[in-house]
Amino acid sequence: DKQKALSQACTVTVKQHNESNRSMPRPSSKVKVGTFVTVKIHALYPQDVVRNYFPRAVEDAQMLFKVVETGVAGMQRRPKRAAVERSDFLRLYSPHIDEPVLVLPSHAVYAPDGADESMNPPEQTPEQPHLHPEATPLHAAPAEAASSSMQTDVDIMLGGLTLSDFVAAASAENPESLDEDYRIDDEEEDWEDDVDDHAPPPISLPTEPISHQDATFDPVWKESYEDLREQAHKEQWRPHRQGPRMKPFCTSPFDYYKAFLPLCYLARIISLSNRFLPARIKPFTVCEFLKFIGMRMLMANFNNGVLREFFTAPSSKSETDIYPYLGKIMSRDRFMQYSTKLVFADPDLKEQGDKFWQVREMIFEFNDNMNTIFVAGLHMCLDESMAYGTVEGSPGWMVVNRKPWPFGNKYHTVADALTHIIMSMEIVEGKDAHKPPDLLDETGSRIPALVSRMTRPWWNSGRIVHCNSGFGALQACKCLRERGLYTTTVMKRKKYWPRNIPGDFAESSAKSWEVGTSKALRGQLKMSVAADKFEFDLCALRESKFISLTVSTWGTGEKVDHKRVRRHPTTGALLDVRYPDQLHAYYRSRHAVADNNNLRHRGHFELEWRSQSWAYKQFAFMLAVCEINALLAYNYFEKQKKQQFTPYTLNQFRKGVQQKLFDNTIGVEQQAESQQEAESQQEADRPQRILQSAAAHTHCLVSKKPHEGKFLNRFDANGNPVFKRGSLYCKYRCNGCGTPVRTYCKCDPRRTLCVECYAAHRAELAVLNLQV
Repeated sequence: DKQKALSQACTVTVKQHNESNRSMPRPSSKVKVGTFVTVKIHALYPQDVVRNYFPRAVEDAQMLFKVVETGVAGMQRRPKRAAVERSDFLRLYSPHIDEPVLVLPSHAVYAPDGADESMNPPEQTPEQPHLHPEATPLHAAPAEAASSSMQTDVDIMLGGLTLSDFVAAASAENPESLDEDYRIDDEEEDWEDDVDDHAPPPISLPTEPISHQDATFDPVWKESYEDLREQAHKEQWRPHRQGPRMKPFCTSPFDYYKAFLPLCYLARIISLSNRFLPARIKPFTVCEFLKFIGMRMLMANFNNGVLREFFTAPSSKSETDIYPYLGKIMSRDRFMQYSTKLVFADPDLKEQGDKFWQVREMIFEFNDNMNTIFVAGLHMCLDESMAYGTVEGSPGWMVVNRKPWPFGNKYHTVADALTHIIMSMEIVEGKDAHKPPDLLDETGSRIPALVSRMTRPWWNSGRIVHCNSGFGALQACKCLRERGLYTTTVMKRKKYWPRNIPGDFAESSAKSWEVGTSKALRGQLKMSVAADKFEFDLCALRESKFISLTVSTWGTGEKVDHKRVRRHPTTGALLDVRYPDQLHAYYRSRHAVADNNNLRHRGHFELEWRSQSWAYKQFAFMLAVCEINALLAYNYFEKQKKQQFTPYTLNQFRKGVQQKLFDNTIGVEQQAESQQEAESQQEADRPQRILQSAAAHTHCLVSKKPHEGKFLNRFDANGNPVFKRGSLYCKYRCNGCGTPVRTYCKCDPRRTLCVECYAAHRAELAVLNLQV
């Protein structure tokens, strides 16, 4: 591997001893940066790499090099040796070799006193190559006495090789002394006259493409370049120019909240829950469900609130009590029924072995509702969100220490960069996945399949997706480009650089740039089909403390007017920096999901919903996202309608939504109509039911025995009614007049009757018999 071998070339160890009285100057004291030297090819190191560039070079072939670095690597102490050794190195540059090469600084490499170190050809100074991380300037080495007698014994440590191996290889090729392989250009002559006949032409920028794995890059860094979107693309891939908008017309906070809330899914939850409710519990309704959500929203305003305080009567509270009374909206028992009896998916799906069967329909309905009511802008952000959960062992539960909420379930989310509204989500299943994830390329990477699923609603729309380093893969950019989307993705080195990204080369090239300089290399990825090609730009930005690398499939590199302040790493002076268009858009868009998460965390909606049910936690996460989306949409779109508009805070927005949820009548009219029809049908069938009951049972006024509670609508083998076990003497009221009694007619144990109402009941039966 050429690059690996060259990157490892770093250390030349010099061991000095005092054995003779003759004085000798330091080997690198005359070889300075900027000096041009002529070196025989067979003396360059590593030899195997050099032979790949010059396979037919003769023994005496020479090349002209420029010294780009001289120095020491620091003080070292080898094992089992007490002597302290110093590491010297001399690195040379030539346009015919991709990276600087290492040369042996033998004692013959000397320049006479007064040698000029600035013998550079005019306008031909190459860029500063990559320096070894341990390298220090030559003047940083400890000064040695010039009069001291010394003998130089040199060992080269590279990839396990020593000087003896290097000398043996060099001697086998050329028996001449290594001292004759170097010549210092130190005379004041014209540069053309000083070049040997076999020397290469003057140094210039490389002209051949740079190859790295499966990608090929242009040899020259450019500050401006052609926008890849303006090339020959299909019509449906034209860039999207329209900003974000809402399809339904909304004016009030409740209108926005109701639009972002998937009401169809809430009705589905009520329908499923009523199917599995016990007979003793009154059926749920959508109207009550929205009131329940409003109460949960109100409780979230009180951090670490106690549930019983919200249902304590005002007469029992002190004057300093801050908790509002919610018992007038819904009783505590009814509130607990909604907190424990909801069913979020059909339980038949559980038999398929899918651990996420309770949330799949929830996520699908959220994404479908967002795709229906909201149209995204040009820029989008792909990032991660955490759903709070403390139940270890639940499906997909994980610990992500870098997150503000490290415990819970992780979601991949897509947000609009301008409004910060989350438009799509997908839960990370991890080891609990029901089926293996989709793979789109031969490398086996999951990132291309992930970004493809997350951006499916916006395929062929020409939008731009901004991704952080967690999605940094060149194959993912290629996947989005094939589906009509553009991208800007950050590339970072974890253990290795992402595939096909020459990160070390880009960083070494950008280290010599001024702070704020940004350049790009146009790259092309090799495809299996020769006719197909994927072009991209590898952009490098020189920051104060690091080099930022991004891969972009759009933009021209034109500097925007917005200025950013950076500090010079050496002088500490403040500099005004202007970013290119694609990097400026990335830095303005990358926090879209994070800002949405920050607002959601501050709302405490999930934290105050203290449920141990994993499904309830995911449902609370979805409701919290809907709430923050509605707040962001209200502030953004209402500001465009009104010239003087003050954005709402989360508490102000909640106040505008809570009272509307408490007073809502959604589904009440339909429920009243269906209940009226059922009652009318029941009244029509009542005489017939009474006659049938009179024929089957004897009419007799019977009193309930101790511990007999509610009638369970069934009879035992002897024909006696079966009652639910209750208190010693259950309290009931007459169905006719409301008098507290415990008697009933034997024909209908469901109806509690006093003596007067029992007489009226018998008289009614007599009239019905006469009519029949």
